[in-house]
Amino acid sequence: MVGRKGSILVLLLSAMMVLGLGGTSVAAVYVDIFDPNPDLVLSGGYSGTVASFVLDLTDDGFNPATEDLYSAYFDLKIKDYDGAFESGRILVTTAEQSLGVFDAAGNQLLHFIIPDYIIDPSIQGDGATPFKVYAMEGNFTLEYATLTGYAGSAAVPEPGTVMLLGSGLVGLVLWGRKKIRK
Repeated sequence: MVGRKGSILVLLLSAMMVLGLGGTSVAAVYVDIFDPNPDLVLSGGYSGTVASFVLDLTDDGFNPATEDLYSAYFDLKIKDYDGAFESGRILVTTAEQSLGVFDAAGNQLLHFIIPDYIIDPSIQGDGATPFKVYAMEGNFTLEYATLTGYAGSAAVPEPGTVMLLGSGLVGLVLWGRKKIRK
């Protein structure tokens, strides 16, 4: 049976180990919204209309100098312009490359996962990313677009954290050895 001093020692050493495991960062979420008023009309055809805009995560506090984005999403809300619910095609691009051509009809929310190779050069530099939306076929209005980025700083343990974890482990080992010898 462990005595009162032993219980306090185990509790203290366990707390040191738990505190020593700290040092990881919590993810931060940054969002920027492009919401034209009135909504932008995108008309398809050979010389289709283009909506150009920049979404900048630094507007929401993102700091590219101290944080790294590990994922990003782009949402685009479009709706049918003239109520005919015709189908059409929309092309979405960033400065780096195309996110794809998408079939659209009626009112839709298009959701894009931005690949890592686009996040790094396009967003990491200064937090801003230029987007273009082309109506290739059909007539649509662009209601809004959002860019959401998930960032976290590198989880590097501090020397004090390593010392706290190490001393907790050493203390538990020594306490266990003492118990075995009795």
